Amino acid sequence: MLQIMPSHAAENRPDRSIEMVKRTPVPPVDKSVPLISRVGPPSDATTQAFLDAGATSVREHRLSSEEERALARALAGLPSLHKSVLIKHLRRLSFVNAPSSLGSALTSRVEVDGGESQFDITFSSGLLSERLTEFLNRKEKNIFRADESGNQVYIHAGRSSVFTYILLHETTHVVDLVLGSSSQGFHALHEGVWKDGATSLEALYDIKPLQRILWRGGRRLPLAEAPAVYEALGMTPFVSLYAATAAGEDVAETVAWYELATHYDLDLRIEVRDKHDTLLIALEPLKSPLVRARFTAIKQLLERKIR
Repeated sequence: MLQIMPSHAAENRPDRSIEMVKRTPVPPVDKSVPLISRVGPPSDATTQAFLDAGATSVREHRLSSEEERALARALAGLPSLHKSVLIKHLRRLSFVNAPSSLGSALTSRVEVDGGESQFDITFSSGLLSERLTEFLNRKEKNIFRADESGNQVYIHAGRSSVFTYILLHETTHVVDLVLGSSSQGFHALHEGVWKDGATSLEALYDIKPLQRILWRGGRRLPLAEAPAVYEALGMTPFVSLYAATAAGEDVAETVAWYELATHYDLDLRIEVRDKHDTLLIALEPLKSPLVRARFTAIKQLLERKIR
């Protein structure tokens, strides 16, 4: 995913989160406007971000009636905490056709002089029709390279649309940034896992195979190393490899998968198989005691009310 948001991951790369702050005199969010009515064209900065991520062109995608209904259902299904924050802080939702872009979703923060932060969230239009399993496999393949082992990574997450997951992930970034380190924020998930609330892991989870993945600043690993990478993941409270990127991504991934498991009855299984299709390792993160222990904290956090 291409995400323009939290400061905890500073590299301007399509597979990392960055922050773009625009200090411009923009009007405050009109809280009376329903979220579904905040769909509009992408900003110039957003268009440029997709071009920088390899898109050959970027055009606004106008939602069909069916797509608008799907968006309305996805917004309605968000946690109450998310909807409360978005009503106050979401400026715009946009959809773009951006062929060849390495990124698929982008969250940007708009600083309003003397006012509250506002956010724009932009999605690649292809997310409206892609399956979650297809998306996860395509994304995960980017961190490995083929080698003589013939190993392959397979992710199974059912046949549901990826858009619900992407919307949960991106809107959780907004909630996380708005609440910050307040008592109503997600900082409790950092304790014992992240040293600085950013990208440095506590020694217990700073495991060598995870240190070297692309999303943590490494290079694409040979598929021969995939079993060791996922064995290491199983020793952590991370629901996915992407969650190990930074504290903000950890929060967004964990909240999204908590919601998908709890309210959409989705499961997640990761397999590594060799060239003979022999199973080398299988991982089911949503059944991990370490992951599920964090779900209790998330449930309590999502039940909180904000003013």
